[in-house]
Amino acid sequence: MYCDVRAYPLQIMMWHEIVNDTVDGIPVAVTFCPLCNSAIVFDKTLNDQLHTLGTSGMLRNSNLIMWGGQTETWWQQLTGEGIIGQLAGHQLAFIPAQIISWDDFKANNPEGSVLARETGTGRRYGVNP
Repeated sequence: MYCDVRAYPLQIMMWHEIVNDTVDGIPVAVTFCPLCNSAIVFDKTLNDQLHTLGTSGMLRNSNLIMWGGQTETWWQQLTGEGIIGQLAGHQLAFIPAQIISWDDFKANNPEGSVLARETGTGRRYGVNP
């Protein structure tokens, strides 16, 4: 059971697609593919090694391809599978997550935290890229 409940607004995720974070002591990658509207969270530890994920700028089957810089592995966002690189064929572990409305989040998690809009990029969140 996870105690540290967090919200990652889609208005921010639409622009950045991946947030590397730590939740309840677990290093996670919170991912969002705007084209698929798929929000998936992964444990970033694989084979006792911590992996930082970023966007590759590529799509496969209209889905986000994530990039792991340490191993130069490309990861399919919908499946968490390594598709190219040193860890091709390996699988990232899924962390339970869901897309819910802001009202539902506030009502069910009054002490929950929210990813800040001040990301240092000057982006106009709320306007699609």
